[in-house]
Amino acid sequence: MMKKVLFLIIIVVFSSFVLPSVAFAEYSFPKPNGYVNDYAGVIDQNGYDYLTSLIEYTEQNTSSEIAVVTLDSINESGLDTKSYAVKLFEQWGIGKKEKNNGVLILLVMDQRRIEIEVGYGLEGILPDGKAGRIIRDRINYFKNDSYSEGLQWIAYDVSNAILIDDVNSINVNQRDSNSLDYIPDTIYIFFVALTLATTIMLKKKGKCPKCKNRMKYKFEKAFIVYTCSKCHYKRKEKRKYWMIMAGSSSSSGSSGGFGGGFGGGSSGGGGAGGSF
Repeated sequence: MMKKVLFLIIIVVFSSFVLPSVAFAEYSFPKPNGYVNDYAGVIDQNGYDYLTSLIEYTEQNTSSEIAVVTLDSINESGLDTKSYAVKLFEQWGIGKKEKNNGVLILLVMDQRRIEIEVGYGLEGILPDGKAGRIIRDRINYFKNDSYSEGLQWIAYDVSNAILIDDVNSINVNQRDSNSLDYIPDTIYIFFVALTLATTIMLKKKGKCPKCKNRMKYKFEKAFIVYTCSKCHYKRKEKRKYWMIMAGSSSSSGSSGGFGGGFGGGSSGGGGAGGSF
């Protein structure tokens, strides 16, 4: 009798600890394809263009990386949304390795959860309380099934916090050195808005007319040159004056992709989550 009881205990212990770890070991996370990975198919084209432009601008000006991910389900992983966010963050290496300045915005549809996971290097800018407020301020979009709009607002709030901190750091450093030629916040914000609007417009125009692939673009003096990497179609357009102004602060861009991937950053375990 004692042997049977002992055998049952061993089976229970094995099932509780060994089998879940084996199942997790076999689970493979999705591979990133750009900063915005809409596996659940809830982000419309305008939302995708806006998010990509916003994240690229943030990375170019602060080196911080933001990833937006939507998933239908994470049940196969055996993880809750917070644990999944931490694991995915580590798998992808969001943020620069030397700075750990990444942020993951994760939407899981069947769990009806939104998570913001923050890298070590940004925990001072985006502490848990602030990440929680961002979610609470925007949660009604998700309750009303406006997922694309909600993700755009959350990404905007995250980017805004990073950019404002970067502006303040520049201004404080320059003021401390008794320099009078620092850029005022209002002028900086104007150029941020101008550059972002230009980038979004370029992305909307950046589809190849032949194969519909997203074209890369670059500024060449008074011209914008679009090139399709798939069929090699090429088009050159003359820039407007205001586009030249914006282009001077962001000399080049890409209509689809994020180069060689994320920069190898680590999660700090901080952030926040919310249900809708």
